[in-house]
Amino acid sequence: MPEEIIEAYKVFDYKNANLEELVPDINKCDVPFSVPRTLIFDAIQMCRADSEFATQEQMAVKKAAKLLGVPDDIVLALNRLVDQEESLNAMRRALLETERL
Repeated sequence: MPEEIIEAYKVFDYKNANLEELVPDINKCDVPFSVPRTLIFDAIQMCRADSEFATQEQMAVKKAAKLLGVPDDIVLALNRLVDQEESLNAMRRALLETERL
């Protein structure tokens, strides 16, 4: 990743950022995947990091998805994908890390 991008992330004031102002620039990224969908996927994972997806967090994800143009059915599918990944990770831990127990 270019150093200027890393530096921009380091100084970014996320607490005072306005998503509505940032959205127009998001799709300007030249990457081979859907940036809006990836952001929503990452947001869901972060919100669920404490094993809970609180109502306020769900509302924030839905608002961001709407601003980013990610349809509700895709948001639901991304939620299910995170569910499945969490289940597979739990299964992997149960099968491979049992000797530590």
